[in-house]
Amino acid sequence: MIAASDNKADVKSSHSGLMTLFVEAARTNADGDSIKSILEEAGLRTARASQLAKGYDERVTNVREQLRSNAILGAPRIVGIDWRLDHTIESSASGSTHESVYFVTLKVQDIENDLSSIRDVTFLCSSEQMQDLRAKVEDAITQVSRVM
Repeated sequence: MIAASDNKADVKSSHSGLMTLFVEAARTNADGDSIKSILEEAGLRTARASQLAKGYDERVTNVREQLRSNAILGAPRIVGIDWRLDHTIESSASGSTHESVYFVTLKVQDIENDLSSIRDVTFLCSSEQMQDLRAKVEDAITQVSRVM
């Protein structure tokens, strides 16, 4: 016999999983058909999956607005990059050494699909900082690839 506390834990777990699915679907702009397909693959009956997908479709705009207000969707998106490397070399008589400086301009889009929201974010960095930035971007790409 199943204890009531086990059933309550299953309900909480199911609810949590369903809410996570809805939030991630709204964040990635998935449609109700995608939700229905996922739920059916997970073993839900077609009728119940259809009901949940319909409910998702009816509320997805509100969920996205809530996510945006909580800054989950509000982070700017990098849509381009321009960079330039400048070398500073002084004569050996002055005792100066060679320095490299990167001038980087990121093109960021604040609002998805709104070209008027693109703005520049400009900064300077050394060769070491540029290598660190490159490694972090490569790591982020790897992480995103794993999720998708």
